[in-house]
Amino acid sequence: KASLLNVSASLKASFLGGLVEVGGSAKYLQNTKSSKQQSRITYPQVFDQKTATHVVTAVLYGAQAFMVFDRSFAEDENKQEIERELKVMVKKIPTFSIEGEGGVKMTDEDNKKAENITCTFHGDVHLEQNPTTYMEALEVYKKLPTLLKENPKNAVPIKVWLYPLCLLDTKAAQLEREISTRLISSTADMMEGLWEVERACNDLCRRTEVDVFTDIKARLHSFQNSFSIYKMVFQKELARVLPAIRGGGMEEQSLEDILKIHISSPFNADLLNQWLDDAKKWFKDPDVIEKMRENLCLFKRFSEVNKNEKSIRFIISAISNPSIPGSFIYLYEHGKLTDMKFQPVSKPPPPVVKNVLGRNVSLKLQKSLTGETVKYRVEYKQVKTDSGAEEHWVGIDTANEDFSLTELVSGKQYLIRYRIVGKVGVSEASETVSPAPSLS
Repeated sequence: KASLLNVSASLKASFLGGLVEVGGSAKYLQNTKSSKQQSRITYPQVFDQKTATHVVTAVLYGAQAFMVFDRSFAEDENKQEIERELKVMVKKIPTFSIEGEGGVKMTDEDNKKAENITCTFHGDVHLEQNPTTYMEALEVYKKLPTLLKENPKNAVPIKVWLYPLCLLDTKAAQLEREISTRLISSTADMMEGLWEVERACNDLCRRTEVDVFTDIKARLHSFQNSFSIYKMVFQKELARVLPAIRGGGMEEQSLEDILKIHISSPFNADLLNQWLDDAKKWFKDPDVIEKMRENLCLFKRFSEVNKNEKSIRFIISAISNPSIPGSFIYLYEHGKLTDMKFQPVSKPPPPVVKNVLGRNVSLKLQKSLTGETVKYRVEYKQVKTDSGAEEHWVGIDTANEDFSLTELVSGKQYLIRYRIVGKVGVSEASETVSPAPSLS
């Protein structure tokens, strides 16, 4: 951006420190990406040291215009491919043929690509309406030369020639020194690092999950507020020392000290990105996501089975616990937190029928894969053979994995299942089995 506007290293430092206000086409300097999930064409910056000057001797008038093209993309799209596609579309702008009254000749494929491209205009020419889409940008590109030619008032100073006042009068104020390119480059890199953090935070705040989990939303907003305050303080410090160094009132070491303090502070870009990466674990860490789904499934099924149990209540809440990423199930007993990683008992596999003899059925039961199995609750009922009332399940508790149902009616068909009785509540019922009735 600086090289496109022919901005010197010194002026760039003043801009970064908030010492210079920009307008017209120069507002292009303030146009930064708001999201990391945007592709945008960028150009290398070149630093050229200029001689300090104080008086204008000549002015070149004209107009400049910058059109910034953005293409947002989904996480599963290839960023490099999107950037390549965007560059091709932008390079095509001068080559598209114009037909009739402003019609643009484009292929169907180009039209489809253009639908996803947005445009931001920064220019010295006053337009009735700034372009916001690719197609509108094409129309503006076509009209710009005509607008300036028809209305010379649109021209603004774009280049000035300056002459050192001290060469005219030794008493005049003069620039004692320029700040080294190395320091200006370091300052620019640190500011770009902060802007990159800002973009990453904006992306996180736009996720739908953030609105669901109020704790994450509050922490991100707190992060944004603290970050904004720090960035403002950092720029004020730059604005304080830059003029003083140029005027000889301070040494370059003052700027170096500010940069060193920034690097060692909690607000250096590496630490800020690390904090954001930790927050992303909620959304991108496959292990955390899998664990959250497992806990949700356990909690939902366990709560549905035990919802009518008066001694048990279920609450869903967003609680911060850095030691346990993702989700967790708390167990409170008598008002006290007794387990921070509680695992409720879950649905067991079907009972194994070992033997059917007379009126007895021998079963093999299995412990719950989650939680603590205290005992088993075997449930059975006769299969209804007519249109009469539905039979009710009969339950028998046992602590043994090997269990026999006795006193069943010979020749009748039964449905058999069981549940796990845990420290708290019971599990879902297993799938039913229906052993063949004994004829003896």
